[in-house]
Amino acid sequence: MEFETPTFSRPRRRRIILLVALLVVVFAVTGFLIGYFVMKAGQDTVKCQTDDGSDNTSKPTPTPSNKEKYHKMFQEEIKAKNIEDNLKYITSEPHMAGSKRQHDLAIFLGEKWRTYRFDVVEMPEYKVPLSLPQEDKPNKVEVIINGTIEQTILGKLEVKAEPSATKKFNYFPYFAYSPNGTVEGELVYINTGSKEDIKLLMNRTGVSLENKIVIARGMGASIRLAASLGAIGALTFPDPHSSGPSPNDTYPNTPWTSGDAVFEKTSGPKRG
Repeated sequence: MEFETPTFSRPRRRRIILLVALLVVVFAVTGFLIGYFVMKAGQDTVKCQTDDGSDNTSKPTPTPSNKEKYHKMFQEEIKAKNIEDNLKYITSEPHMAGSKRQHDLAIFLGEKWRTYRFDVVEMPEYKVPLSLPQEDKPNKVEVIINGTIEQTILGKLEVKAEPSATKKFNYFPYFAYSPNGTVEGELVYINTGSKEDIKLLMNRTGVSLENKIVIARGMGASIRLAASLGAIGALTFPDPHSSGPSPNDTYPNTPWTSGDAVFEKTSGPKRG
């Protein structure tokens, strides 16, 4: 049997080649789009590792907002017990900036984040001018009456993580970034030490802060303003009205701070 091979004219052959090329492009684009949307849908499945070492793969229910979706997923992964355990460990010892304990906590957090499978966890070193207390020469406040030292308050405390703890740590309260020195002068109580309180005190009583040591309750005292008006020193203390109205209103009896708590304050700039 003989087969007859069809012959095509040059224009018709060109049309067939163009049609085949067009079909190849269409199939290629279709395959790309299918792969893209399949991969995009797969990205909604999140795999993470929990504190107990187990993998948790979840696919959140789609919501109109990605923000709401991931916020919901974040809330579902939070465990109150883990927060409690982490805070208990971090606050079990004083951890002043620049101390060995602070460095140990940085390593602890870095290891935690690696177990959570963060892509990159780094701990770069910075040289920062820090104001630290002199542990061999703690701050001291002396109450002098008629030339006689009636009372001495040493800026060295023995603190515990909680009342039931047995281990004690030395803690040295100080006024960060204040100049070192010894001053002596009369005390002037300036209430909360706000600009309004200082202005009211001076306008109503005519009291001058020149060469005086001011004492204020709470942490909102404007020490810079007092210094600009001539004050040579400042003492601040936690305000019982906001930190525990009575001796029993302290931790662990209430959520207030502990009875020996010291609120740190700085005389340095807030930013910079």
